[in-house]
Amino acid sequence: MFIAMITVRNSNRGMFTARVEQNIPLCEEHYRLVLKVKEFPPSNPGQFVELHTRPDVPEPGYLITEWAPGARPPQLDAEEFRAPAPLLRRPYSIAAHTVDGAVSTVEIMYRVIGKMTRTMEVLRAGDSVSLLGPLGCGFNIPSGTSRVVLAGGGVGIPPMLYLAERLAKANIPTIALVGVQRKELLPLQVIDGGPSTLPVPRHCIEEFARHGIETIVTTDDGSLGVAGRITGALDVVLSEHTGPGVVVCCCGPTRMMQATAACAQAHGVTCLASLEQPMACGMGTCQSCIIKFKPPGSTDWVYRLTCTDGPVFNTRDIIWN
Repeated sequence: MFIAMITVRNSNRGMFTARVEQNIPLCEEHYRLVLKVKEFPPSNPGQFVELHTRPDVPEPGYLITEWAPGARPPQLDAEEFRAPAPLLRRPYSIAAHTVDGAVSTVEIMYRVIGKMTRTMEVLRAGDSVSLLGPLGCGFNIPSGTSRVVLAGGGVGIPPMLYLAERLAKANIPTIALVGVQRKELLPLQVIDGGPSTLPVPRHCIEEFARHGIETIVTTDDGSLGVAGRITGALDVVLSEHTGPGVVVCCCGPTRMMQATAACAQAHGVTCLASLEQPMACGMGTCQSCIIKFKPPGSTDWVYRLTCTDGPVFNTRDIIWN
């Protein structure tokens, strides 16, 4: 049985042309892209969109051509591969979604690391992009949950922001943990003197503090907050807040989520992870995002698709290796 705060799946989805409202630099290599979209369906934390910076891009890419029956199909050449934007869309978690009448504001956060994000970096207010979504299954918080611990690592932080807002509206006590490599890569606003160097939650990150949520920040190099991996701070938090009513929700690099799942298991608490997998289509067609999954009560594993069966899974059912 599940509470109605967050539904598992939203079957409504579509392809939309979105107008860029803002493209805000957050820190080194990171941006927040604010988009205005008409008639965008309701979404849930943990869902994602597939984005292309060409507003007229059809599915699945933007190279569509015709040829006579029996003729040799056209061949890709160097010109297509030198195009400034890639052929396929890229998946991005929804960081925020608000609705004003028929117009939605959809926000994503991204790090400039590849061909698509370099075309996103130069977007300006008034530009248009193509969105497909909302896609996938969001976070499902079990009934009887007494506390949620959010663990976001690097580019896995955005869905934690959206989830934090929903948890606050549902009056579920929440603690946020944020982990980055170094302070220059923290895409959030530090307030009130900053985070503690000890694993002690404080109202130190504006994006969580606005919802009354305290935060622990960890950096691999110790340049901000607690020195070390996010799982070290998580172990301390779960030592103080444990039991069947506690749920850990995480997103980030695969090894970080695997370590988070192991920490949660050691403390006997549920862990839900929004997996970060390459997803070329986002709709289960290309089969590129499979994971090994062990259904509850089964002795054998099966394949599941991250894009449609997930991206959020209970980590007890994931075979990581």
